[in-house]
Order: sequence, then C-alpha cells, then structure tokens
Amino acid sequence: MSRIIYADLRRVIKKTNLWIFMILCTILMIIAHVKDVVLDTQNSFNFMVSASRADSFTLMVGCVFLLAIYGDEFRSKAMTTIIGRGFSRTKIVLVKFIDTLILTAFLFTFLFVFTLVMGL
Repeated sequence: MSRIIYADLRRVIKKTNLWIFMILCTILMIIAHVKDVVLDTQNSFNFMVSASRADSFTLMVGCVFLLAIYGDEFRSKAMTTIIGRGFSRTKIVLVKFIDTLILTAFLFTFLFVFTLVMGL
C-alpha cells in the first residue's frame, strides 16, 4: 500500500496543475494578508468571520485535491491498472484519501510558513 501511495504522490507532484494551484493559493494568501493590513479590520467579529472562511477554504482545497487525484487516475488509466493487479476498490479509495490528506497537509504547511514569514 505504501508503494501505491508513493507512486501516486510522485505522479501527482510532477503535474504542472498542482504547482499552478499552489502558486494561486499563495497569491490569494498575499492578497488576503495585504487587505487585512491595509484595512486594519481585526476586531473579534471580523476575526470569527475570517476564521469561518478559512474553514471553508480548507474544505474547498481538500475537495479540489481529491478531484484532481481521481481525475488524474482516470485520465492516465492508472486506476484500471491497479484494479487489474488485484487491489480491492476499498483499498484504492483509502489510498486516494491518504494521498489527498498528504497533499492538503503539504499545501497548508507551505501556506502556514509563508503566512508566518509575511507576518514577521
């Protein structure tokens, strides 16, 4: 199972769409940070609103990653190859979910470090 995860992550990381998405998320974080600094709108209510938006953003990014991984599987015909080698569909779905978690954790670690650097 770890070999499938490693192969999937290697294949997905080589795609340019992932890096375009990472750059787009970084640009959006810069815009949000600059907007907060320029408008200086950090009171308790606005903080709660921005925190709820961050939760929605987390869900949206996770869904986009999951769809990208599944879409890439069907486009490259890797799913049929994996099923042909005797892996169960449950195991394949679990592997894709783990791939999504790893990619989402990588993205948010990158964005957290970038936001931390912007705040200093």
